[in-house]
Amino acid sequence: MRNPLPPVPTSLLDIEVTAELRRGTPTARFVTAPADDAESEPLEVGGVRITGKAGDVQTVPGDGPRWVAGLGDGEPKQYRKTGAALVRAVNAALADDVDNGGKAFRAVQVELPEEASGEHVTELALGLLLGGYRFKVSGEDPKPSVRTVRLVTADPAAGELVARASALAAATALTRDLANTPSNVKSPAWLADTASKVAGPGVEVTIRDEKWLTTQGFGGVVAVGGGSARPPRLIEMAYKPSGASKHLLLVGKGITFDTGGLSIKPADGMHLMRTDMAGGAAVIAATRAIAALGLPVRVTALVPAAENHVSGSAYRPGDIVRHYGGKTTEVANTDAEGRMVLADALAYGIRRFSPDYVVDAAT
Repeated sequence: MRNPLPPVPTSLLDIEVTAELRRGTPTARFVTAPADDAESEPLEVGGVRITGKAGDVQTVPGDGPRWVAGLGDGEPKQYRKTGAALVRAVNAALADDVDNGGKAFRAVQVELPEEASGEHVTELALGLLLGGYRFKVSGEDPKPSVRTVRLVTADPAAGELVARASALAAATALTRDLANTPSNVKSPAWLADTASKVAGPGVEVTIRDEKWLTTQGFGGVVAVGGGSARPPRLIEMAYKPSGASKHLLLVGKGITFDTGGLSIKPADGMHLMRTDMAGGAAVIAATRAIAALGLPVRVTALVPAAENHVSGSAYRPGDIVRHYGGKTTEVANTDAEGRMVLADALAYGIRRFSPDYVVDAAT
């Protein structure tokens, strides 16, 4: 039986940079919005009214471009919005072609306006890469989607810009994948194992289990995770490039599901608490991206992962918890579990690694 969960990480489309259009490949081109005055008229292409507004993508009949997409006033953020809208329109057309017995196309080409700068190229690439992102849990076969976008431009720097944008988009998609994964799958152990699998070259991953956490005095993580049958973990990632002069510590909240504990949350909206580890997901993905881009900074990433559940072993309001390093917390509300686990990880990371900078991310 096929696993209904999408693969993690999501496979994004490829962007190829080329100097010339190819015959036989569906084409899209861009237009900017006409001036907003009484004499201006919307552009017409193939009998189709084109507004030029950012994100407005129209299918055009005839032998010319199949799609015409508006860029608004041409600001970089409009390129990103339009890139996302364009890839969605292309995927819809592809699915429609297949449904009607047509031949599936898996590549499109996009003519980049001559006035586009490096920032425009980056933003367009991010829009194209992430515009078609989806995480659908289903036993059905996925709908066909475009696999390659050929960016037609004479800019010699475009290839490097697209490569960087691809690494950033992959990190964004991975963060979404981890946050979207349902919590019946996403235990602390699953999150830790997945971090090990997706870390990429140059990143060392060490997983600390509940016994290590107890021995080392991570009282906050142990208390929060104590109510669940699925014990907590500490994910430790290290990227150590040669020649790095600065050390960055990243700490991300990894609550794989949050009921609120004994201070239980209302039922409405609790299903979204599978995303209470989004800070940890961002930290995992950021470390992977930093290594992929070869940035000259040493990075240590810590994700205290636990499930805040309700049971006879759950921690209680009024409990006194001793954190890593010796400081204590009186628990007033068990739904404040994020600061409980982050306190341990921050204290450990600062004492153990003496970083130059610290960034922590919650939900």
